[in-house]
Amino acid sequence: MESVVREALRQVENTADMTIQLHPDDLALLRAHESPLLAPSPENGSLRFTASSEVTRGGCIVQTQFGLIDARREIKVEQLRKTLSE
Repeated sequence: MESVVREALRQVENTADMTIQLHPDDLALLRAHESPLLAPSPENGSLRFTASSEVTRGGCIVQTQFGLIDARREIKVEQLRKTLSE
């Protein structure tokens, strides 16, 4: 889960406020394992984590003031499928 979130955050530059939506079970998993992503730090900036039933397990959606980064697994698979069919 951490790697999925970190990958999505790499696509965002200099954003002051971000909300990361995760499947409720994935957010619970990060909390249970005291993930460093959830701890306030200069590296994490102003991250807010919320549970969303719209996000499937293993994915996330990053909302910034400029738009969304959709890192749900089914979206990534669809993008890969489109790339391979071109």
